[in-house]
Amino acid sequence: MKISLALFVLFFVFTLPACKKDSGSNTLCTGNGTNSYFPLAVGDNRQFIVNNSVQTSTVITGQSGSYFYEEIIGSGPAFYDTLMVAANGDVYDKNPYYATQFLLVPGSAQTGQTWSYSDTLGKTYYQKIISVQASTLTSSCLYNNCLEIQDSLNSNNVKITFYAPGVGPVQSMVTVGAASTSELTGLILK
Repeated sequence: MKISLALFVLFFVFTLPACKKDSGSNTLCTGNGTNSYFPLAVGDNRQFIVNNSVQTSTVITGQSGSYFYEEIIGSGPAFYDTLMVAANGDVYDKNPYYATQFLLVPGSAQTGQTWSYSDTLGKTYYQKIISVQASTLTSSCLYNNCLEIQDSLNSNNVKITFYAPGVGPVQSMVTVGAASTSELTGLILK
């Protein structure tokens, strides 16, 4: 009995740190305590694992007014993106693939809310909020009260992304077509 209890305690002690504090001032599982589905500040660093093997990282490298400059580092050359936070909390994305900036995450999200955006070739994509109270489990954390957004990338690919309050994007899954999964594995918020 004492050996079983000791093994249980060792197991508990070594598995509990899955949501341990990162080297930044915030934790991977709880974020910065805000209700923002995508908090942004210079120095923020989010690490992801894609398909259980490829490591990627996004770093906010600079800011000009409401615009934040993001460097995305992965298996290929670095990619640069610009995110903009509007006064109402909406987060917009602007990168070279899209003709104009587009709504990425609404500040006041409502279940069923929809919007569209177009790429530089004129292809239109559609996004829809599936839930504002979704839960999702990653290898590190259980996230509750997440914003769940469905993005119809094209007729063959549909992506679901979960944004946790105070954390930002925590998981995305291409659920139709070329299946892939990305999940947050490291977080530093400034």
